[in-house]
Amino acid sequence: MKTSRDFSEVSLRLEQAYANCKDDAMTPQAQYDLYESIAIQILDSEFDEYEEGVLEEFLVAFLERKREELNIEEF
Repeated sequence: MKTSRDFSEVSLRLEQAYANCKDDAMTPQAQYDLYESIAIQILDSEFDEYEEGVLEEFLVAFLERKREELNIEEF
């Protein structure tokens, strides 16, 4: 099982995937949606490599920080 110190690698991969897919004309909401889509892909492909719920908890917190950075209101 992977540990929490592997989260820096997850963040890096998520940011790299985002950078490869983003478009400068994207709205903040579209940018957030892209982050969310990538986070879901990571969760789907790697959830079994972590203790139950740990990766999901990390990704939710990551997305909350991005929501704040992009000044996106919660629904």
